[in-house]
Amino acid sequence: MTDINSILVPVDFGDATKPAVDVALTMAKAFQAKLTLLHVCMTVPVGYFYAEGLSWPSYEMETLAKDQLDSLVATVRQSSPSAEGVILGGEPWRKILEVANDRAADLIIVGTHGRTGLDHLLIGSVAEKVARVSPVPVLIVSSEASRAAKTKRLED
Repeated sequence: MTDINSILVPVDFGDATKPAVDVALTMAKAFQAKLTLLHVCMTVPVGYFYAEGLSWPSYEMETLAKDQLDSLVATVRQSSPSAEGVILGGEPWRKILEVANDRAADLIIVGTHGRTGLDHLLIGSVAEKVARVSPVPVLIVSSEASRAAKTKRLED
């Protein structure tokens, strides 16, 4: 059996975060693995221009994300004292893979919103991109809303 010593959990603080963190805590306890919670603040591509008067509130977004990550890490440390939080800017799926490599993650546990149709085409799926190119196993955990939507589609 493969040893799992380090688990990376990308978080976006949406509906998919709690189920992914819950699974990660269970896995970390079972394998006595270290948890790293990662939040990636999406950055605006170079050369992307806004209409006059509009701005990208990156400082405010990063401050809010840091506060949310700090709070989540504090909660997770109640069950997994060695858990750490990391916040970076960039393209989420790329940063997830970089951190997984840098931290020698043996497993990535990522939540998914289960977007479909136009939302999936426009926004894409970070979980899907990570799973396609990750050199380590990726466990994709659905949010409750995602599971309900999938069940409804199966019933239709």
